[in-house]
Amino acid sequence: MKKKTGIFLLLSIISATTLVAQDYERSIGLRVGTIAGGSYKQFLHTAGALEAILDLGIVHPNQMSIRGTALYEYHFPIKAVDGLAWYIGAGFTVGAKIGDATNKHFLFGADVLGGVEYKLATLPLCFALDFDPKIYFTGYDTFHLDPSNAGLTMRYTF
Repeated sequence: MKKKTGIFLLLSIISATTLVAQDYERSIGLRVGTIAGGSYKQFLHTAGALEAILDLGIVHPNQMSIRGTALYEYHFPIKAVDGLAWYIGAGFTVGAKIGDATNKHFLFGADVLGGVEYKLATLPLCFALDFDPKIYFTGYDTFHLDPSNAGLTMRYTF
């Protein structure tokens, strides 16, 4: 009898946790903010997701950067509003900073991330607002903290 009760309890917990999962598995879209680019997110399980961001930064005509960022994010639903969750994550960035012909640098850095995401109930769209400071280990004379990286992302969900 105890075994059946334990199995029933375990199945109840599993079904309850799937109810708080995001309403989608994958999403793709655009990210705008301090730098513009594209974003792809894939949920691995109920709350954990991988996000890839490819962005292009143009500071002025003779200085630009192209970066790829990979992040692992953990989502926490906000129960008061269906489809709303906050998330935190970490990852890394690689890319290139290009100035003139003699001023090119390889970029490598670590990221931390925090934000909120809202999935519309009636349309296959989600919106995210996040803050993603980066610490670069290469590409600058010394360690370089870029605290200004924030963005608004709109993604198509499927």
